[in-house]
Amino acid sequence: MEIRISVDDGTLAPELMRRLSGLFDPSSVSWDRAQNQVQVRSEWGSRGVTGLVEIVAAWIEEHGVTSATLSMGDHSHTLIRSTPVPVIP
Repeated sequence: MEIRISVDDGTLAPELMRRLSGLFDPSSVSWDRAQNQVQVRSEWGSRGVTGLVEIVAAWIEEHGVTSATLSMGDHSHTLIRSTPVPVIP
């Protein structure tokens, strides 16, 4: 299975790739400059897929990235940075 993670700011891709390389074999993580996508190759059913979503979500929050789209085959899912809800006293 190939998972593609579309990012708007390619300068932040190396940090995301570094994090993903801790979960997947580093040779399975690559950067497609033309598509602005980090690509990960993994086996179906791999528990790493759940970890991938957690890593991307944390990366979005920590770097202030607005969103990232994960594509797997014909399906795409967009993770969006959470926005704190103000507390009204």
